[in-house]
Amino acid sequence: MLKCLFEANGEIVSKRTIADQIIGPRIFNSDERLDVMLARLRKKCMTSLGQSLPIKTVHQAGYAFTAPAVLE
Repeated sequence: MLKCLFEANGEIVSKRTIADQIIGPRIFNSDERLDVMLARLRKKCMTSLGQSLPIKTVHQAGYAFTAPAVLE
């Protein structure tokens, strides 16, 4: 999920695009699964790092990573 968002360079990535890459294209309820995954990831980030995860939820559109990121 994070890699997909990093590669978008701050652009909105649809939930369908993310789900197709990490869960599979024919899975039902993928939107709800992504919401749960992101909620858990946000909680772990806050617990472990004491910081919020820089991912913005864009209603009816998807998610966007809001911090500068470089993949190596």
